[in-house]
Amino acid sequence: MKPNGQPNLTSTLSALGNGVLAISAFLIAVTFVVKEFRPKADTNRISERPVRVWSELLAASSVVRVGSGLVDIVEIGDFQCPACRAFAAVLTNLEQRYPQNLSIRFIHFPLPYHAYANEASLAALCAAEQDAFRGMFDHLFEKQDSIGAKSMMSYAGDAGIRDTLALAQCMQGERAAGRLKDNVSIGEKLGIDGTPTVFVNGMQLSRVPTFRELDSIVANKVAMRVKPVSVEQHSSHDTRISSAQRREPR
Repeated sequence: MKPNGQPNLTSTLSALGNGVLAISAFLIAVTFVVKEFRPKADTNRISERPVRVWSELLAASSVVRVGSGLVDIVEIGDFQCPACRAFAAVLTNLEQRYPQNLSIRFIHFPLPYHAYANEASLAALCAAEQDAFRGMFDHLFEKQDSIGAKSMMSYAGDAGIRDTLALAQCMQGERAAGRLKDNVSIGEKLGIDGTPTVFVNGMQLSRVPTFRELDSIVANKVAMRVKPVSVEQHSSHDTRISSAQRREPR
């Protein structure tokens, strides 16, 4: 205070300055909180796009599970691919949710750096000749760590295949080799460079879905009661890659 009782100008300005700083700090804090809790765009959301040769995919695939045909899931996969093993568990759980409406199919796409994936696919294709593809499919993924150390005949026995001699002969034959070549050709025609790649009712998913995501997709298809429709008319240039470029998702 000055001697005449008037406030000191310096003190008044200092108090005002402190008030402005306090208000500014409060506004900055509020702005930060709003930004922190504002819903963010999901840049990794799964998208779907029509796939060419859908009918070709269905015709060439091995049947894992037969349903009503209301929802068809096709996986392009590799029996030595860890991500494919994880996705097999997703499919198993999904089957329990949709015991009637869900069909599951598999296209073989052994990656070149998996030393035993080609043999595993041949064994599974030949198991299908004895109506035992599902058993072989399940055992190869359940015991994936043993592929290469355990013989395919041993896998066949575990899958309930009685005629292992016929299986061994089939694996050496041209028919199984031709089917596998056709499967790989379809994958290359679609530009597939990683496994698993997943398709639902003629639509290719942009990435591997979680159980919750795939459950939501299937639930929507069932609710709409829309059966798969051929999308061959959606033509575009083929994207071809060499087998050395095929890779698993990181």
